[in-house]
Amino acid sequence: MKWIKNYIVVFLSSTFLLACGDSTSEKVSPQITAQGFTINDIQEGDVGHFRNLKLRIESAGRIKKLYIKERSYEVDLATTPDRSHYALFGIEKKALIRTDVTLDFQSYINKKFTEPGQYIFNIEVADKNGLSSKATLNIHIIKPIDKSSQIEKGIFKLQRQGKSTVSNGDTFGITWKTIDKIKVTVSVTKKDNGASKLARFSAVDYEQLKSKKVLSEKMSAAEDVNEIIFDTANNSAAEQVLGVSMLGKHYMLKTEQSNTILAQVGTIVTLNGEYKY
Repeated sequence: MKWIKNYIVVFLSSTFLLACGDSTSEKVSPQITAQGFTINDIQEGDVGHFRNLKLRIESAGRIKKLYIKERSYEVDLATTPDRSHYALFGIEKKALIRTDVTLDFQSYINKKFTEPGQYIFNIEVADKNGLSSKATLNIHIIKPIDKSSQIEKGIFKLQRQGKSTVSNGDTFGITWKTIDKIKVTVSVTKKDNGASKLARFSAVDYEQLKSKKVLSEKMSAAEDVNEIIFDTANNSAAEQVLGVSMLGKHYMLKTEQSNTILAQVGTIVTLNGEYKY
């Protein structure tokens, strides 16, 4: 009988330890997990067009409190009877005693964040065991870029053989003539009935040009010149930047390569590059 008593003692002890182990394992703090993004990173989006932004709340001890604060807005999604709050976070019912819930902040952000700026959500989850977790969401709202004002780019190839016309020059309303045969120096001018303004700029001006508005402002402020002179032999025209106004449109051209070839028809001068408009 002694062995039976020992077996009962061991059995009861093991059962007690297992019960304690189960109780301890259940007492895990609620988890707040970002879905598809890093919660510590600033999340950026356009005014009124923010994407889905989801947090998953998991609580083995069942949710007792799900508190959210953003500026003067405060709500406990576990206890509030006002269902209008639920739709702001993409849920259909209160979070009380649930073990998991997924919140989507998209609707709140698009309805409440009507001006560009920095916004912060403070989130706190507490369960019925008295355990809690906190997190913050940092949101940066920006004004949508007006794509119609963004600068556009193109590639140009302008070429003149001897005294013939400049091919592809009609778009920009310009032409040139060679005034030095050794360095193949050219004088770029407005074509008859072509460009209404010709101006000189730097490579820095070209690289910093980001919008049509700035291009228009630069052309308005620039000095209108009769000619722009530069060498073309041995790729010496690289980085030359010209501004032209043609039929109400503004262009800024940057030569990236110049090539000269002697031929029976006269020197062939070719300018290749990029332009913004």
